[in-house]
Amino acid sequence: MTVEIKQKITDYLNNVGYNGFKYLDTKFREYLKINWPDRIANVEFPPNKGDIACFIPRANEEISFNNEIRNNEIEFVMEITDVDDTSWSTLLHQYNVTADPSIPKNRIAHCAQQIYAGNIGYHRGDGARICIRSDKGLWYYRTDSNENIIHLGKQVDNYAVFGAIGINNHNANGFKNSSEGCIIIASEHEQDQYQDDFKPLLTKVKNNLNTVHNNIPMYVIDEDFWDTFDFNPDSANKATSSN
Repeated sequence: MTVEIKQKITDYLNNVGYNGFKYLDTKFREYLKINWPDRIANVEFPPNKGDIACFIPRANEEISFNNEIRNNEIEFVMEITDVDDTSWSTLLHQYNVTADPSIPKNRIAHCAQQIYAGNIGYHRGDGARICIRSDKGLWYYRTDSNENIIHLGKQVDNYAVFGAIGINNHNANGFKNSSEGCIIIASEHEQDQYQDDFKPLLTKVKNNLNTVHNNIPMYVIDEDFWDTFDFNPDSANKATSSN
């Protein structure tokens, strides 16, 4: 991801609040309906105090490897901290992540561009590693060690499939960030981003009976969408105020 587009995304999301995130949700849904209508899960933009939504802008196209720069993506998690009759207060959490495989490996999975439903659980059943799972399934590709798309062992041109294959949003746990399809928080940020922020946030959401923790909107967004997105905060405010 270029420094310029990353800065645009960061500046936008840090300045627009709830309305800006809702506008992004609307525009991305419109984009998917035109290109991949099946890739919109049955999950709504969150309206309630304590709810979260996760946005993962990726540095790649539909199929590519992040094998040049690790942790070149940023994950943004919007937390709704307060709600009154006319407005929503939000807190933006930001994490350095590798959001797609960083090594060519046979049958490695790539999460396709989409909105999927995440649920809070534990990575590989480890109670110390709370994460956002994808137990309801998501759209993904597999590639071989030569970076060809494959399905059922055969090379194909373009074949995304839907299924629950254990792609989670979790910590690196001391390993080098060679994601096999998961969204991994940078190992060098294990303490300040995972232990001190991401983990307590997910624990809070999971333990709050008034929040949705089993149908969290997860937005996986590639560069081609951002090339068409209007980063003017006034656009978000005008669009949401007219709804």
